[in-house]
Amino acid sequence: MHNASHGIDLLVAGAQEYAPSKVADGVASLQALDLFIEIREVQALHAGSLSVFISEFTASARERQKGITITCVGRAVDMPSAVGDAVAQWSLGVLPVLAQWRGKHSCFSPSGQVETHGGPFDLLAGPVIARGHSEGDSHPAIGGVSLSKSLLPALRNQRLAQRLHWLELFDCKFDDGSVEATCRLDNRDWLAGTKVLSDVASAWPTTKEPIQSCRQFVMLLPKNGDTQQIILPTFWSRLFGKA
Repeated sequence: MHNASHGIDLLVAGAQEYAPSKVADGVASLQALDLFIEIREVQALHAGSLSVFISEFTASARERQKGITITCVGRAVDMPSAVGDAVAQWSLGVLPVLAQWRGKHSCFSPSGQVETHGGPFDLLAGPVIARGHSEGDSHPAIGGVSLSKSLLPALRNQRLAQRLHWLELFDCKFDDGSVEATCRLDNRDWLAGTKVLSDVASAWPTTKEPIQSCRQFVMLLPKNGDTQQIILPTFWSRLFGKA
């Protein structure tokens, strides 16, 4: 719990505009957003001179309740810095979208609309967090910008219930040309989306960088439903193909 507690301390220190407070080890309240944030350590490991902190950040309406869960992997020369790297990823890529969703000031606005088989949604796409490319190189940053846009055709084919949905998007390409992709819809792997993201990463040019990566967080706000309540899909809704 030490690493998660340290992560919460860093999150609280960096989110002062949202009236944060630490309520328990690994848990903070963002009063201005009416949200609780929990950090759960999945794995902490050392690989040579590199420390890696694999964690899950969950935003929920009640303390330690299931909610919007995003995986963040921090890397640095020591574990406290790796924890800080994971917190920075979430704070830069996810928190601004949550703030916009909760009606607080943010530089983001709806990125457009998507009409699914379940009805229309406003798309709220966060910034792309890109790594493994030089300042003068447009790749994979340009490819990363289109992560959410690349998924629009697949989303249109989904029968999404008229409630809040969210997407966790991650793409990476290794220097041997192999790729890995993660696409989670409402905390669950979405194979159709993963296939799209794999194709996006495959189109990036191979470089001398060991890993090129992009990650992005997206929310889908229903046009004809409750935009604020966090509801995870039930077993029966998944069984009958309506997320």
